[in-house]
Amino acid sequence: MRHSDYIYPENWLGSFYELAIEYHPVGDDRRLLAGIRAAWASPYLSGSRPAPYGPEQPEPESDSLEPDGLNSRYGVLRVTERISVGCMTLTIRETLSGREGSDWLDICIPTGMLRLAFPVRYPLLREENPWLTGVDTVLLGVADAVYRSSAFDLAIIGEEASGVLKASEVTREHLTRGGLLVPPHLSRLLRPHADAITLPSGVLWFPPQDDDQGQDDRHPHQRGCGRQGRQRRSTGRRWPSAEIGASVMVETECMPQRCVSEPLTL
Repeated sequence: MRHSDYIYPENWLGSFYELAIEYHPVGDDRRLLAGIRAAWASPYLSGSRPAPYGPEQPEPESDSLEPDGLNSRYGVLRVTERISVGCMTLTIRETLSGREGSDWLDICIPTGMLRLAFPVRYPLLREENPWLTGVDTVLLGVADAVYRSSAFDLAIIGEEASGVLKASEVTREHLTRGGLLVPPHLSRLLRPHADAITLPSGVLWFPPQDDDQGQDDRHPHQRGCGRQGRQRRSTGRRWPSAEIGASVMVETECMPQRCVSEPLTL
């Protein structure tokens, strides 16, 4: 993407389309840091920096995180070899009255950035935005890299997905509805009647079966930025790394020509 588009402040506005990763319980800095580093070390993310307009800097070498901060990192998500969008990672550390919270690692794409690359239509439903499947595929690649280095308890892909659901709350119906990545032991416990795709790291992806997944149950975190199926027996399919890349190329053919630009150099 063009450098001028990346640094333009309004392109960082809007709601977030996210890969939201849960680590339970709250407070395990080493686990959360390992997830952050794995995300930025994946082939899909690049240019990590503490602010969108500053110089590129490696992830902190410290073994601890700011307990009350977002620990934000900004960079670029590569959707295809020719299409990239600005994105960020941030952490949310829950403090819940009367029960134990979780840490969340969010890989966030502002809708302002998505509009530079795709014909965005609200609401963000796949029927209206078929290109979302391609973005999901790239986020699955990031989730796979994170899980391999720092196994998580749950991950959710969707608009403002962080905190919508916890691993301890997941039911068979949630897996049937889809849009979730879960560890193998949770899938075995719930015995879902839905197809799951096993990524190379071993984490299971339950693709969304409809476009209203979780909308009635959403309780997104207030971060001060952004706006707020049918049953089938699992076949235990595996999704090789090469297939992830192939799927991205297929699903993003609908991109407008105006979005294709030179790689970002900051």
